[in-house]
Amino acid sequence: MEYVPNNWFNSKHINLENLNHDAHDLLHNGFLFKRQRINKNTINWLCKTGGCSGSVTVNKHDEKITRNIEHEFVIFHKHLSEVELAALNFKKNCKVRSELEPSLSTGKIFHEEQSKIAQETNATYQELAQVLPSYSNIKSTLQKRKKKTLPPLPRALKDLNLDGEFIKTVKDEKFLIYKSRDNKILVFSSPNQLKALAEADHWYADGTFRSSTNFHYQLYIIHAYVNHHMLACCFALMNRRRKKHYIKVLNALKKESKNLNLILNPSYVMTDFELAAINAFKDVFRGINSKGCLFHFCKALTKKISSNEVGLKSELEKNEELIKWFKGVCALALVPLNHSDFIFEKLLKDQPNLSKIERFMDYFVKTYYEGNFPHEMWNHYETEGYPRTNNNLEGYNNKLNRHLSVAHPDIFKAVNKFKEEEVDVSIKLCRALNKEKPPARKKLNILSDALLVNYKKMLENQEISIDTFISSNFVT
Repeated sequence: MEYVPNNWFNSKHINLENLNHDAHDLLHNGFLFKRQRINKNTINWLCKTGGCSGSVTVNKHDEKITRNIEHEFVIFHKHLSEVELAALNFKKNCKVRSELEPSLSTGKIFHEEQSKIAQETNATYQELAQVLPSYSNIKSTLQKRKKKTLPPLPRALKDLNLDGEFIKTVKDEKFLIYKSRDNKILVFSSPNQLKALAEADHWYADGTFRSSTNFHYQLYIIHAYVNHHMLACCFALMNRRRKKHYIKVLNALKKESKNLNLILNPSYVMTDFELAAINAFKDVFRGINSKGCLFHFCKALTKKISSNEVGLKSELEKNEELIKWFKGVCALALVPLNHSDFIFEKLLKDQPNLSKIERFMDYFVKTYYEGNFPHEMWNHYETEGYPRTNNNLEGYNNKLNRHLSVAHPDIFKAVNKFKEEEVDVSIKLCRALNKEKPPARKKLNILSDALLVNYKKMLENQEISIDTFISSNFVT
Protein backbone atom coordinates (compact mmCIF):
# COMPACT_ATOMS: atom_id res chain seq x y z
CA MET A 1 0.00 0.00 0.00
CA GLU A 2 1.27 3.45 -0.92
CA TYR A 3 0.01 6.96 -1.63
CA VAL A 4 0.40 8.61 -5.02
CA PRO A 5 -0.34 12.24 -5.97
CA ASN A 6 -3.53 13.01 -7.83
CA ASN A 7 -4.57 15.94 -10.03
CA TRP A 8 -5.08 18.23 -7.02
CA PHE A 9 -1.55 17.77 -5.76
CA ASN A 10 0.53 20.96 -5.47
CA SER A 11 3.59 22.28 -3.66
CA LYS A 12 1.85 22.72 -0.29
CA HIS A 13 1.18 18.99 -0.15
CA ILE A 14 4.89 18.15 -0.02
CA ASN A 15 4.62 17.55 3.69
CA LEU A 16 5.43 14.43 5.66
CA GLU A 17 2.85 15.47 8.29
CA ASN A 18 0.00 15.34 5.77
CA LEU A 19 -1.88 12.83 7.93
CA ASN A 20 -5.09 13.05 5.91
CA HIS A 21 -3.17 12.47 2.66
CA ASP A 22 -4.73 15.50 0.97
CA ALA A 23 -4.37 15.48 -2.84
CA HIS A 24 -3.30 11.83 -2.83
CA ASP A 25 -4.82 8.61 -4.05
CA LEU A 26 -4.28 5.24 -2.38
CA LEU A 27 -2.56 2.52 -4.41
CA HIS A 28 -3.40 -0.96 -3.09
CA ASN A 29 -2.92 -4.29 -4.87
CA GLY A 30 -2.42 -2.46 -8.15
CA PHE A 31 -5.71 -0.49 -7.90
CA LEU A 32 -6.23 3.21 -7.27
CA PHE A 33 -8.64 4.48 -4.60
CA LYS A 34 -9.79 8.05 -4.04
CA ARG A 35 -10.40 9.43 -0.57
CA GLN A 36 -14.10 9.23 0.23
CA ARG A 37 -14.47 10.23 3.87
CA ILE A 38 -12.31 11.19 6.86
CA ASN A 39 -13.53 9.76 10.18
CA LYS A 40 -12.20 10.25 13.69
CA ASN A 41 -9.81 7.29 13.57
CA THR A 42 -10.04 6.03 10.00
CA ILE A 43 -10.14 7.15 6.37
CA ASN A 44 -12.40 5.52 3.79
CA TRP A 45 -11.05 5.09 0.26
CA LEU A 46 -13.29 4.23 -2.75
CA CYS A 47 -12.15 2.52 -5.96
CA LYS A 48 -11.62 5.05 -8.75
CA THR A 49 -13.03 2.76 -11.44
CA GLY A 50 -16.47 4.02 -12.37
CA GLY A 51 -19.34 1.85 -11.11
CA CYS A 52 -17.16 -0.14 -8.72
CA SER A 53 -18.06 -0.10 -5.01
CA GLY A 54 -14.77 -1.61 -3.88
CA SER A 55 -13.36 0.26 -0.91
CA VAL A 56 -10.66 0.21 1.75
CA THR A 57 -10.75 1.59 5.29
CA VAL A 58 -7.38 2.57 6.76
CA ASN A 59 -6.53 3.35 10.38
CA LYS A 60 -5.24 6.94 10.60
CA HIS A 61 -2.71 6.15 13.31
CA ASP A 62 -0.96 2.95 12.22
CA GLU A 63 -1.89 2.93 8.48
CA LYS A 64 -3.28 -0.60 8.75
CA ILE A 65 -6.28 -1.72 6.69
CA THR A 66 -9.25 -2.36 8.97
CA ARG A 67 -11.83 -3.16 6.28
CA ASN A 68 -11.65 -4.25 2.66
CA ILE A 69 -14.71 -4.48 0.37
CA GLU A 70 -13.91 -6.45 -2.79
CA HIS A 71 -14.14 -4.88 -6.24
CA GLU A 72 -17.09 -5.42 -8.53
CA PHE A 73 -16.60 -6.33 -12.21
CA VAL A 74 -12.96 -7.17 -11.49
CA ILE A 75 -12.60 -8.45 -15.04
CA PHE A 76 -12.75 -4.87 -16.27
CA HIS A 77 -10.27 -3.60 -13.70
CA LYS A 78 -6.70 -2.99 -14.72
CA HIS A 79 -3.68 -3.04 -12.45
CA LEU A 80 -1.44 0.00 -12.74
CA SER A 81 1.82 -0.88 -14.43
CA GLU A 82 5.24 0.54 -13.59
CA VAL A 83 5.07 2.95 -16.50
CA GLU A 84 1.59 4.16 -15.47
CA LEU A 85 2.84 4.87 -11.96
CA ALA A 86 5.81 6.71 -13.45
CA ALA A 87 3.38 8.76 -15.54
CA LEU A 88 1.53 9.82 -12.39
CA ASN A 89 4.79 11.01 -10.88
CA PHE A 90 5.67 12.72 -14.15
CA LYS A 91 2.51 14.83 -13.98
CA LYS A 92 3.07 15.58 -10.31
CA ASN A 93 6.66 16.68 -10.89
CA CYS A 94 5.70 18.92 -13.80
CA LYS A 95 2.97 20.60 -11.76
CA VAL A 96 5.02 21.05 -8.60
CA ARG A 97 8.08 22.33 -10.44
CA SER A 98 5.92 24.83 -12.35
CA GLU A 99 4.96 26.26 -8.95
CA LEU A 100 8.36 26.08 -7.29
CA GLU A 101 10.49 27.16 -10.26
CA PRO A 102 8.56 30.03 -11.87
CA SER A 103 11.69 31.39 -13.56
CA LEU A 104 11.76 28.30 -15.81
CA SER A 105 9.41 27.98 -18.76
CA THR A 106 6.80 25.25 -18.45
CA GLY A 107 8.08 23.82 -21.73
CA LYS A 108 11.58 23.42 -20.31
CA ILE A 109 10.21 21.71 -17.19
CA PHE A 110 8.05 19.38 -19.30
CA HIS A 111 10.95 18.28 -21.51
CA GLU A 112 13.33 17.82 -18.58
CA GLU A 113 10.82 15.57 -16.79
CA GLN A 114 10.06 13.72 -20.01
CA SER A 115 13.76 12.95 -20.49
CA LYS A 116 14.02 11.87 -16.85
CA ILE A 117 11.18 9.34 -17.08
CA ALA A 118 12.62 7.91 -20.31
CA GLN A 119 15.95 7.43 -18.55
CA GLU A 120 14.68 6.08 -15.23
CA THR A 121 12.15 3.51 -16.48
CA ASN A 122 12.51 0.47 -18.70
CA ALA A 123 9.49 1.52 -20.74
CA THR A 124 9.67 1.71 -24.52
CA TYR A 125 8.87 4.95 -26.33
CA GLN A 126 5.65 3.34 -27.53
CA GLU A 127 4.60 2.67 -23.92
CA LEU A 128 5.52 6.21 -22.89
CA ALA A 129 3.52 7.66 -25.77
CA GLN A 130 0.44 5.81 -24.48
CA VAL A 131 0.60 7.11 -20.89
CA LEU A 132 2.30 10.52 -21.01
CA PRO A 133 0.33 13.64 -21.94
CA SER A 134 1.58 15.80 -24.80
CA TYR A 135 2.83 19.25 -23.90
CA SER A 136 -0.09 20.89 -25.69
CA ASN A 137 -2.52 18.92 -23.50
CA ILE A 138 -0.87 19.79 -20.20
CA LYS A 139 0.45 23.28 -21.05
CA SER A 140 -2.52 25.28 -19.73
CA THR A 141 -2.54 23.28 -16.47
CA LEU A 142 1.16 23.94 -15.89
CA GLN A 143 0.82 27.63 -16.67
CA LYS A 144 -2.08 27.95 -14.23
CA ARG A 145 0.05 26.26 -11.56
CA LYS A 146 2.89 28.63 -12.35
CA LYS A 147 0.68 31.71 -12.00
CA LYS A 148 -0.51 30.55 -8.56
CA THR A 149 2.84 31.49 -7.03
CA LEU A 150 3.09 34.89 -8.75
CA PRO A 151 1.10 38.06 -8.14
CA PRO A 152 -1.10 39.34 -10.99
CA LEU A 153 0.99 40.99 -13.68
CA PRO A 154 0.67 44.79 -13.66
CA ARG A 155 -0.70 46.40 -16.80
CA ALA A 156 1.59 49.41 -16.50
CA LEU A 157 4.80 50.22 -14.67
CA LYS A 158 2.99 52.62 -12.34
CA ASP A 159 0.83 49.71 -11.14
CA LEU A 160 3.82 47.62 -10.09
CA ASN A 161 4.06 46.97 -6.36
CA LEU A 162 7.01 44.78 -5.43
CA ASP A 163 6.90 43.39 -1.91
CA GLY A 164 7.28 40.19 0.08
CA GLU A 165 9.56 37.60 -1.49
CA PHE A 166 10.36 39.87 -4.44
CA ILE A 167 12.32 42.38 -2.38
CA LYS A 168 14.23 39.80 -0.28
CA THR A 169 16.88 37.20 -1.04
CA VAL A 170 16.23 33.51 -0.42
CA LYS A 171 17.94 34.08 2.95
CA ASP A 172 15.38 36.82 3.73
CA GLU A 173 17.94 39.62 3.38
CA LYS A 174 17.26 42.97 1.73
CA PHE A 175 17.58 42.71 -2.04
CA LEU A 176 15.70 45.64 -3.58
CA ILE A 177 17.87 48.57 -2.44
CA TYR A 178 16.39 51.33 -4.60
CA LYS A 179 13.08 51.99 -6.30
CA SER A 180 12.29 55.25 -8.06
CA ARG A 181 8.85 56.68 -7.46
CA ASP A 182 7.68 55.66 -10.94
CA ASN A 183 9.42 52.24 -10.86
CA LYS A 184 11.51 53.24 -13.87
CA ILE A 185 14.68 52.38 -11.95
CA LEU A 186 14.88 49.26 -9.77
CA VAL A 187 18.22 48.29 -8.21
CA PHE A 188 18.82 44.84 -6.72
CA SER A 189 21.92 43.99 -4.68
CA SER A 190 22.26 41.80 -1.58
CA PRO A 191 24.60 42.29 1.39
CA ASN A 192 26.90 39.62 -0.06
CA GLN A 193 26.95 41.29 -3.46
CA LEU A 194 27.73 44.66 -1.86
CA LYS A 195 30.49 42.98 0.13
CA ALA A 196 31.99 41.72 -3.13
CA LEU A 197 31.88 45.23 -4.58
CA ALA A 198 33.62 46.52 -1.46
CA GLU A 199 36.30 43.82 -1.74
CA ALA A 200 37.06 44.62 -5.38
CA ASP A 201 38.95 47.62 -6.70
CA HIS A 202 38.24 46.55 -10.31
CA TRP A 203 34.64 46.73 -11.53
CA TYR A 204 33.21 45.77 -14.91
CA ALA A 205 29.83 47.03 -16.14
CA ASP A 206 27.65 46.22 -19.13
CA GLY A 207 24.03 46.46 -20.17
CA THR A 208 21.81 43.90 -21.85
CA PHE A 209 18.49 44.55 -23.52
CA ARG A 210 17.03 41.07 -24.06
CA SER A 211 16.96 40.25 -20.32
CA SER A 212 15.33 43.54 -19.34
CA THR A 213 11.67 43.28 -18.37
CA ASN A 214 8.80 44.17 -20.66
CA PHE A 215 8.58 47.50 -18.78
CA HIS A 216 12.27 48.47 -18.89
CA TYR A 217 14.72 49.42 -21.62
CA GLN A 218 17.83 47.71 -20.27
CA LEU A 219 19.24 45.57 -17.48
CA TYR A 220 22.54 47.10 -16.30
CA ILE A 221 24.82 44.67 -14.47
CA ILE A 222 27.90 45.63 -12.45
CA HIS A 223 30.47 42.91 -11.78
CA ALA A 224 33.21 42.80 -9.14
CA TYR A 225 36.57 41.16 -9.90
CA VAL A 226 37.60 39.41 -6.68
CA ASN A 227 40.75 37.26 -6.73
CA HIS A 228 40.24 36.49 -10.45
CA HIS A 229 36.57 35.58 -9.93
CA MET A 230 34.05 37.71 -11.86
CA LEU A 231 30.90 38.22 -9.75
CA ALA A 232 27.62 39.83 -10.83
CA CYS A 233 26.83 42.18 -7.95
CA CYS A 234 24.17 44.62 -9.09
CA PHE A 235 21.08 44.19 -11.28
CA ALA A 236 19.63 47.56 -12.28
CA LEU A 237 16.48 47.72 -14.39
CA MET A 238 16.42 51.09 -16.18
CA ASN A 239 14.08 52.89 -18.55
CA ARG A 240 16.61 55.56 -19.55
CA ARG A 241 20.37 55.63 -20.04
CA ARG A 242 21.24 59.19 -19.17
CA LYS A 243 24.03 60.17 -16.80
CA LYS A 244 21.62 61.16 -14.03
CA HIS A 245 19.99 57.72 -14.13
CA TYR A 246 23.32 55.91 -13.80
CA ILE A 247 24.21 58.23 -10.91
CA LYS A 248 21.03 57.14 -9.11
CA VAL A 249 22.06 53.49 -9.47
CA LEU A 250 25.60 54.11 -8.20
CA ASN A 251 24.45 56.30 -5.31
CA ALA A 252 22.00 53.57 -4.28
CA LEU A 253 24.91 51.14 -4.05
CA LYS A 254 26.96 53.60 -1.99
CA LYS A 255 24.09 54.38 0.37
CA GLU A 256 23.17 50.76 1.06
CA SER A 257 26.83 49.82 1.51
CA LYS A 258 27.21 52.59 4.07
CA ASN A 259 24.23 51.16 5.96
CA LEU A 260 26.14 47.87 6.12
CA ASN A 261 29.39 49.56 7.20
CA LEU A 262 30.95 48.78 3.83
CA ILE A 263 32.99 51.23 1.78
CA LEU A 264 32.80 51.21 -2.00
CA ASN A 265 35.97 52.67 -3.46
CA PRO A 266 36.74 51.15 -6.88
CA SER A 267 39.90 52.41 -8.52
CA TYR A 268 39.04 51.02 -11.96
CA VAL A 269 35.92 50.40 -14.02
CA MET A 270 35.57 49.02 -17.53
CA THR A 271 32.57 49.89 -19.67
CA ASP A 272 31.66 49.69 -23.35
CA PHE A 273 32.28 53.37 -24.27
CA GLU A 274 28.88 54.58 -23.11
CA LEU A 275 29.61 58.19 -22.22
CA ALA A 276 26.68 58.60 -19.80
CA ALA A 277 27.81 55.62 -17.70
CA ILE A 278 31.48 56.66 -17.86
CA ASN A 279 30.75 60.17 -16.60
CA ALA A 280 28.44 58.83 -13.89
CA PHE A 281 31.20 56.59 -12.51
CA LYS A 282 33.61 59.54 -12.55
CA ASP A 283 31.16 61.77 -10.67
CA VAL A 284 30.25 59.23 -7.99
CA PHE A 285 33.71 57.70 -7.52
CA ARG A 286 36.21 60.54 -7.75
CA GLY A 287 39.56 59.60 -9.25
CA ILE A 288 38.35 56.32 -10.73
CA ASN A 289 40.29 55.08 -13.76
CA SER A 290 37.73 54.48 -16.52
CA LYS A 291 38.66 52.07 -19.28
CA GLY A 292 36.88 51.11 -22.48
CA CYS A 293 36.55 47.47 -23.47
CA LEU A 294 39.21 46.53 -26.05
CA PHE A 295 36.78 44.22 -27.84
CA HIS A 296 34.17 46.98 -28.18
CA PHE A 297 36.88 49.38 -29.39
CA CYS A 298 37.93 47.04 -32.23
CA LYS A 299 34.30 46.10 -32.93
CA ALA A 300 33.30 49.77 -33.31
CA LEU A 301 36.17 50.41 -35.74
CA THR A 302 35.31 47.31 -37.77
CA LYS A 303 31.65 48.28 -37.89
CA LYS A 304 32.50 51.79 -39.09
CA ILE A 305 34.92 50.79 -41.84
CA SER A 306 32.41 48.16 -43.03
CA SER A 307 29.44 50.55 -42.96
CA ASN A 308 27.70 51.82 -46.07
CA GLU A 309 29.06 55.29 -45.30
CA VAL A 310 32.68 54.12 -45.69
CA GLY A 311 31.95 51.09 -47.85
CA LEU A 312 35.15 49.09 -47.38
CA LYS A 313 33.65 45.83 -46.11
CA SER A 314 34.62 43.74 -49.14
CA GLU A 315 38.07 45.37 -49.32
CA LEU A 316 38.67 44.52 -45.65
CA GLU A 317 38.16 40.85 -46.48
CA LYS A 318 40.59 40.61 -49.41
CA ASN A 319 42.87 43.66 -49.65
CA GLU A 320 46.07 42.70 -47.80
CA GLU A 321 47.32 46.30 -47.67
CA LEU A 322 44.08 47.49 -46.05
CA ILE A 323 44.00 44.52 -43.65
CA LYS A 324 47.52 45.26 -42.42
CA TRP A 325 46.84 48.99 -42.11
CA PHE A 326 43.54 48.50 -40.26
CA LYS A 327 45.25 46.07 -37.92
CA GLY A 328 47.69 48.85 -37.09
CA VAL A 329 44.81 51.21 -36.23
CA CYS A 330 43.38 48.63 -33.81
CA ALA A 331 46.88 48.07 -32.40
CA LEU A 332 46.97 51.67 -31.16
CA ALA A 333 45.10 50.31 -28.13
CA LEU A 334 48.07 48.11 -27.24
CA VAL A 335 51.13 50.30 -27.94
CA PRO A 336 52.86 52.36 -25.23
CA LEU A 337 51.13 55.72 -24.81
CA ASN A 338 54.35 57.58 -25.55
CA HIS A 339 54.49 55.85 -28.96
CA SER A 340 50.85 56.43 -29.95
CA ASP A 341 51.35 59.81 -31.67
CA PHE A 342 54.27 58.46 -33.69
CA ILE A 343 52.27 55.39 -34.75
CA PHE A 344 49.24 57.50 -35.60
CA GLU A 345 51.25 59.84 -37.83
CA LYS A 346 52.73 56.80 -39.57
CA LEU A 347 49.25 55.35 -40.13
CA LEU A 348 48.11 58.63 -41.66
CA LYS A 349 51.10 58.62 -43.97
CA ASP A 350 50.71 54.94 -44.96
CA GLN A 351 46.93 54.80 -45.31
CA PRO A 352 45.80 52.92 -48.45
CA ASN A 353 44.78 54.91 -51.49
CA LEU A 354 41.13 53.94 -51.31
CA SER A 355 38.03 56.05 -51.75
CA LYS A 356 36.23 57.03 -48.53
CA ILE A 357 39.15 55.96 -46.30
CA GLU A 358 39.23 59.59 -45.15
CA ARG A 359 35.71 59.21 -43.79
CA PHE A 360 36.88 56.39 -41.56
CA MET A 361 39.86 58.41 -40.31
CA ASP A 362 37.64 61.43 -39.64
CA TYR A 363 35.42 59.20 -37.49
CA PHE A 364 38.42 57.75 -35.64
CA VAL A 365 39.94 61.16 -34.91
CA LYS A 366 36.68 62.80 -33.84
CA THR A 367 35.60 59.85 -31.68
CA TYR A 368 38.75 58.34 -30.20
CA TYR A 369 41.78 60.46 -30.96
CA GLU A 370 40.55 63.96 -30.27
CA GLY A 371 36.99 63.23 -29.14
CA ASN A 372 35.20 62.21 -25.95
CA PHE A 373 37.36 59.16 -25.34
CA PRO A 374 40.99 60.09 -24.52
CA HIS A 375 43.88 57.75 -25.31
CA GLU A 376 44.14 56.62 -21.68
CA MET A 377 40.59 55.27 -21.81
CA TRP A 378 41.09 52.85 -24.68
CA ASN A 379 44.82 52.14 -24.40
CA HIS A 380 45.55 48.84 -22.62
CA TYR A 381 49.33 48.66 -22.79
CA GLU A 382 49.57 48.87 -18.99
CA THR A 383 46.68 46.47 -18.34
CA GLU A 384 48.15 43.30 -16.85
CA GLY A 385 46.59 40.67 -14.58
CA TYR A 386 43.07 41.91 -15.35
CA PRO A 387 40.73 41.44 -18.33
CA ARG A 388 41.14 43.92 -21.20
CA THR A 389 37.65 43.20 -22.47
CA ASN A 390 34.11 42.76 -21.20
CA ASN A 391 33.79 39.46 -23.07
CA ASN A 392 33.27 37.69 -19.75
CA LEU A 393 30.26 39.91 -19.16
CA GLU A 394 28.92 39.25 -22.65
CA GLY A 395 29.11 35.53 -21.88
CA TYR A 396 27.26 36.08 -18.60
CA ASN A 397 24.54 38.06 -20.40
CA ASN A 398 24.13 35.26 -22.93
CA LYS A 399 23.77 32.73 -20.12
CA LEU A 400 21.16 34.92 -18.44
CA ASN A 401 19.23 35.19 -21.71
CA ARG A 402 19.27 31.41 -22.15
CA HIS A 403 18.09 30.73 -18.62
CA LEU A 404 15.25 33.24 -18.83
CA SER A 405 14.32 31.57 -22.16
CA VAL A 406 12.25 34.56 -23.33
CA ALA A 407 13.07 38.09 -24.40
CA HIS A 408 11.82 40.79 -22.01
CA PRO A 409 10.41 38.52 -19.27
CA ASP A 410 7.77 39.73 -16.85
CA ILE A 411 9.08 41.50 -13.75
CA PHE A 412 8.44 38.57 -11.38
CA LYS A 413 10.23 36.06 -13.57
CA ALA A 414 13.18 38.45 -13.89
CA VAL A 415 13.44 39.07 -10.13
CA ASN A 416 13.26 35.35 -9.37
CA LYS A 417 16.18 34.86 -11.76
CA PHE A 418 18.14 37.66 -10.06
CA LYS A 419 17.57 35.86 -6.75
CA GLU A 420 18.93 32.62 -8.18
CA GLU A 421 22.00 34.49 -9.43
CA GLU A 422 22.45 36.09 -6.00
CA VAL A 423 22.75 32.63 -4.43
CA ASP A 424 25.33 31.65 -7.03
CA VAL A 425 27.32 34.86 -6.45
CA SER A 426 27.25 34.40 -2.66
CA ILE A 427 28.76 30.92 -2.99
CA LYS A 428 31.33 32.10 -5.54
CA LEU A 429 32.31 35.00 -3.26
CA CYS A 430 33.20 32.53 -0.50
CA ARG A 431 35.38 30.64 -2.96
CA ALA A 432 37.01 33.86 -4.13
CA LEU A 433 37.75 35.02 -0.57
CA ASN A 434 39.16 31.57 0.19
CA LYS A 435 41.41 32.13 -2.85
CA GLU A 436 40.19 29.00 -4.56
CA LYS A 437 41.21 28.46 -8.16
CA PRO A 438 39.02 30.51 -10.55
CA PRO A 439 37.32 28.98 -13.61
CA ALA A 440 39.83 27.95 -16.27
CA ARG A 441 40.48 30.45 -19.04
CA LYS A 442 40.58 29.49 -22.71
CA LYS A 443 44.02 28.33 -23.81
CA LEU A 444 43.95 30.75 -26.74
CA ASN A 445 43.47 33.72 -24.38
CA ILE A 446 46.27 32.51 -22.10
CA LEU A 447 48.59 32.15 -25.09
CA SER A 448 47.64 35.58 -26.44
CA ASP A 449 48.35 37.22 -23.07
CA ALA A 450 51.71 35.47 -22.77
CA LEU A 451 52.63 36.55 -26.29
CA LEU A 452 51.72 40.16 -25.55
CA VAL A 453 53.78 40.19 -22.34
CA ASN A 454 56.75 38.73 -24.22
CA TYR A 455 56.53 41.30 -27.02
CA LYS A 456 56.20 44.13 -24.50
CA LYS A 457 59.40 43.03 -22.79
CA MET A 458 61.23 42.84 -26.12
CA LEU A 459 59.97 46.30 -27.05
CA GLU A 460 61.03 47.80 -23.73
CA ASN A 461 64.45 46.15 -24.09
CA GLN A 462 64.69 47.55 -27.64
CA GLU A 463 64.98 44.05 -29.08
CA ILE A 464 62.18 44.72 -31.59
CA SER A 465 60.90 47.84 -33.33
CA ILE A 466 57.50 49.38 -32.76
CA ASP A 467 56.54 48.29 -36.30
CA THR A 468 57.27 44.67 -35.41
CA PHE A 469 55.30 45.08 -32.19
CA ILE A 470 52.08 46.29 -33.85
CA SER A 471 52.26 43.68 -36.62
CA SER A 472 52.41 40.80 -34.13
CA ASN A 473 49.74 38.10 -34.07
CA PHE A 474 48.33 39.10 -30.68
CA VAL A 475 46.60 42.07 -32.32
CA THR A 476 43.17 40.91 -33.49
